[in-house]
Amino acid sequence: MTTNHVFITGGSRGIGAAAVLVLLLALCLRTLQTGLRCPDALGCNICVGIFAALFLQCVINLGMNLQVLPVIGVTLPFFSAGGSSVVMMYLCIGIVLSVGMNTRRSKLDMQRII
Repeated sequence: MTTNHVFITGGSRGIGAAAVLVLLLALCLRTLQTGLRCPDALGCNICVGIFAALFLQCVINLGMNLQVLPVIGVTLPFFSAGGSSVVMMYLCIGIVLSVGMNTRRSKLDMQRII
């Protein structure tokens, strides 16, 4: 059993599976929300792109675990063991946090000017 199937080994029935799905869905929605609140097009495009990559990675991994999609080795973000995949996901979330922080900062600056 590889760690790409961590969703099944972590208990595909019950509260554990629901908690994993809720956490990943909340992370995806928060990423999309940050992008849609961003006033500039670059920040919006960055966040929507990261949302798409994160969401598709989750859908593909869950499809593999449910035997609906072929096994291609896509990891479940933040749960499967994978060196470069985990590093890139942390980097992407850091970028989203930076976009969100700069969005709030620019809104505060606009309020001070007015």
